[in-house]
Amino acid sequence: MKSTQTLSGEKEPLEVRAKPRYRKPEKFIHTNVFSSSVLEEGVISVDLPARNLGMSVIELSPGMLTELERCSYEILAYVLEGFGYTEIEGEEIEWRAGDAFYIPVWAWHCFQNLDPFHCARLLICDNSMQVKQLGLAMKELEKSS
Repeated sequence: MKSTQTLSGEKEPLEVRAKPRYRKPEKFIHTNVFSSSVLEEGVISVDLPARNLGMSVIELSPGMLTELERCSYEILAYVLEGFGYTEIEGEEIEWRAGDAFYIPVWAWHCFQNLDPFHCARLLICDNSMQVKQLGLAMKELEKSS
């Protein structure tokens, strides 16, 4: 027998008005992610049917510094390989393999691989898909003077 639990808020359980329905996705797995096509320089998209969350891998070549940008969604990053830093609103956050960090909505940020000989790889998870569905997705690059 299956039982259903409601999620708890701070004070009272949330009222469940309708149960979600299971819809089988067209696929559950994206095999050989690193052999996938590259979306833009150094960004490999993970092709899964999630409607609210996005995932990609950023590959930073030795010494690479990305452009300063900001976007209208949250970013969680996990460092797969390498070491470097991410500048978030002028603050340098140093990272190395095994670290995870957060980039808030609309925060100016860029990535720097500090290894002069090896690539760095970061697994990026964000809520860009959800923000796109709401028609609120924006990305802005800092213009060079």
